[in-house]
Amino acid sequence: MDLLKHDNCILENFKFQNGAVLENVNVAYSTMGKPKYDDEGKITNLILLSHSYEESFESYWGKDIILSEDFLFDRKDYFFVIIIPLGIPDSCSPSLTKLNHNFPKYTFEDRVNFKRQFLKEKFDFTKIHAILANSVGGYESLVWAYMYPDDMELLIVLSVTYRIRGDNYIVALSIKEIIESNENFYDEIYDNSLIKMMLPLFKLCYINSIPKNKLFYSDHDEIDMFLADFEDRSLFRDIYDFYYVNELLINYDIEDKLSNVKAKTLVIGDTNHIYYDFETDILPFKELIKDSTVVSVCLERNVDENGDFSDYLNSLKNFLN
Repeated sequence: MDLLKHDNCILENFKFQNGAVLENVNVAYSTMGKPKYDDEGKITNLILLSHSYEESFESYWGKDIILSEDFLFDRKDYFFVIIIPLGIPDSCSPSLTKLNHNFPKYTFEDRVNFKRQFLKEKFDFTKIHAILANSVGGYESLVWAYMYPDDMELLIVLSVTYRIRGDNYIVALSIKEIIESNENFYDEIYDNSLIKMMLPLFKLCYINSIPKNKLFYSDHDEIDMFLADFEDRSLFRDIYDFYYVNELLINYDIEDKLSNVKAKTLVIGDTNHIYYDFETDILPFKELIKDSTVVSVCLERNVDENGDFSDYLNSLKNFLN
């Protein structure tokens, strides 16, 4: 039985930082557990889950962990919420609104305000007990932590960085320029050439989802199997949604803002992750965030399976104790 309950909420409007306003804005979300309230009717046991590049309900790294009996935040004691962020289907996005390239340019700050507005209107909370986040969801959570430092008590992030490293910046910039070079990108009709373009771009992007232990030591036939899986995924992705998320990565650099974070923070670096380098991307958090703990783990896993996350759980347990 799926313990997550899925639903949708319509915000009357949402205002972007650039001044653009969209009306009747959809927010897709899931919940698990039961909320507890204070005397003013505000939720006191809220935990937010935010995850991965695709930001679907199926958390790439954590759904099985969160639903396991070994998880340290007992679902009987906390109210878990997953919010599909701005720009990602099934929430307000270029594809859902059919605005495509006319969708307002958004930032991580916009994505934070989108989730925050939803929580205030739908649930209302005193303080978020914890945010657990991964990858791009972790970037968003770090932005939240410096924008609204009094919103949360704990911040736990896995596989994140404080700025996009040079090589990853070049890849993201190249993806942007390749997409914009297609003369049909700015047409009002979704051209078939855009669908075809997604295939190689998705492979290029999701090479970073293959763990080092598989990428470095697999033969080419195995790599082809991994890429075939990514190709299948690309058939269900919209190039405009993809383009806007890629824009977020190009402009991501929060190094000078993290001193504002007040939440007790755990940053976990996976040394088996191809996209992040522990020394340059993870370790600096120890100095950038005052009340932070930085640890390294090696999560041995397959491309499409969680694998052994005992090191992650042990790090979390030590942090909470």
